[in-house]
Amino acid sequence: MQARHAASDYAALEGQRGGIQIAFAMVYLALALLVLLSAVAVGFWFANRLVEPISRLVVASERLRDGDLTARVEETASHDEIGALSRAFNRMAGQLEEQRGELLGANLQLDRRRRFTEAVLGGVTSGVLGLDAEGKVTLANGAAMNLLDSRGENLVGQELERAVPEMQPVLLEARMRPGRIIEGEIHLGSGETARDLLVRVARVSDAPEPAGAMTGHSEFDRERAGFVVTFDDISALKSAQRMAAWADVARRIAHEIKNPLTPIQLSAERLRRKYVHEITTEPEIFERCTDTIIRQVRDIGRMVDEFSSFARMPAPVLRQENLNEIARQAVFQQQLAAPGISITFSLPDQPVLIYCDRAQIAQALVNIIKNATEAIGTREKMDGAGGQITVRVRVDKEGRIILSVMDNGCGLPREIRRRLTEPYVTTREKGSGLGLAIVRKIAEDHGARISLQDLAETEEALPPGFDGIGANVQIIFPAEICEAPGHAVNGRESDMSGKDISPRVAGISRQVQDGA
Repeated sequence: MQARHAASDYAALEGQRGGIQIAFAMVYLALALLVLLSAVAVGFWFANRLVEPISRLVVASERLRDGDLTARVEETASHDEIGALSRAFNRMAGQLEEQRGELLGANLQLDRRRRFTEAVLGGVTSGVLGLDAEGKVTLANGAAMNLLDSRGENLVGQELERAVPEMQPVLLEARMRPGRIIEGEIHLGSGETARDLLVRVARVSDAPEPAGAMTGHSEFDRERAGFVVTFDDISALKSAQRMAAWADVARRIAHEIKNPLTPIQLSAERLRRKYVHEITTEPEIFERCTDTIIRQVRDIGRMVDEFSSFARMPAPVLRQENLNEIARQAVFQQQLAAPGISITFSLPDQPVLIYCDRAQIAQALVNIIKNATEAIGTREKMDGAGGQITVRVRVDKEGRIILSVMDNGCGLPREIRRRLTEPYVTTREKGSGLGLAIVRKIAEDHGARISLQDLAETEEALPPGFDGIGANVQIIFPAEICEAPGHAVNGRESDMSGKDISPRVAGISRQVQDGA
C-alpha cells in the first residue's frame, strides 16, 4: 500500500519535472540578464568617468580655436594623465590669453605712435618720404605731396627714381655710401612751378642685425634696409641770397659810379655853353657829341638811382591810404609820360582802404606800368598793334585786394618767368633788371606777393579791345592789410599777413633787410 502511494507520488513528481525545469531556466535567464545589464551599466558609468574629462578638453579646445582664450577645463585632484593634461591645457590657455593681451597692448601702442608720427609729419614743412629696400615709396607726408605736386595715392607704391628722376643721383650715392647722410640739391619743374629742393637721404634698417654679424655690413641688414628722404624748398632762400648779394653789388656800383657822373655832366654842359659859338669847324659834330655825353650821363644816372633805390629800400611807413587814389595818380603820371599808349583804369566805386606806404606802392605800380609800355613797344615793332594798358583794383571772395596791370604787349617769357623778379634778370637790351625786383621787395615788405601771368592764362576778365596776347602782373594783398598793423600777439611781432613770427625769425628778417 505504501509502495503504491510512493509510486504514485513519484509518477506525479515525474510529470511536474519539465515545468520545474522550465521555471528554473527562466529564473536563471532572468538573473543572468539582470547581471548583464548591471555589468553594462557599470561599464557605461566607468566609461563616462573616463570620457568626460576628454570631452571637456575637446569642448575647451573648440572654444580656444574660435578665439575664446578664457576657456578652461575643471582640474581634478588626481595625479593621473588626465589631470596632468587638464592642468597643461589650462596653463597653455592662460599663456595664450596673456600673450594676446600683450600683443593687443603693443598694437595699440604702435597705433598711437603711428598716429603721433603722422601728426608730426603732417605738421612739418619739410617733405618726408619713406622708402623700402627696393626704393618704393611707403610713406609720404602732405608737404612731400605738395612739393612734388603728386597725390598721395599716386606716389605711394611707386619707385621714387621713376616718379622723381631728379632724385636718382642722390639715392644712388646713398646706396653706395651706407651709414652716411647724403645731401644734394635738385631742380624740379619749369616756369612758375619750378623750385629748388635740398634733399637729404638717410639709410635705415627695418630690423636689428643678428648676433655675430658685422655692424653696418651684414647681408641681412642690406636686404632689410630702407631709406628716409627729407627735402625742403630752398627756392625762396636762394632767391633771398641772390637778392642780398645783388643789393650789395648795387650799393657798390652806385657808390663807385655816381661820384664821377656829376663832374662829367657839368664839364660837358660847360663845354657846350662856352665853346658852342667859338667852334667854326663842324659845330654840328661838337653839339651832337656834347649832347650824347650829357644824355648818356643822365641815363647812367637814372640807372644808378635804380641801383640806390634797390640797395637802400627804406622800411615802409604804414598809413591808411586809398588804393584807388594811388592807382589813379600813377595812371595819370604814366599817361603824360607815354601819350601814344592808351592807359586806363578800372576801379571800384567804394574806396579801397589799406595800410601801406603810399610812395612805395606808387613806385611799384609805376615800375609795372613802365615795363608794360616797354613790352608794348616791343610788340609794336613786330606787328604794329596799338598799345593798351588797364590798371584794375578789385577785392576777391577771400577778401584779398588785387592790384592788376594788364597790357597787350609781347607777354612774358615762360622759360625765365620765375626769375623775372630777381635783380638784373631782364629780356631787354637796355633794361637794368631792377624794376620787378623793386616791385617784389615792396610787395613782400607789405606782406603781399607778386604774380606774373600771360593774358591767356589769367582767370580775370579781359578789358575790351584785348586780344589775349600780353601780360597780367598782379600785386595780391592779404585781407589783413585793411587792419591797423603793428600790433603784438602774445608778446611777439606780427607780420602783415597776421601770422605770428618768433623773435628769432623777426631778427633774421631785419638782418636780411639791413644787409640788402
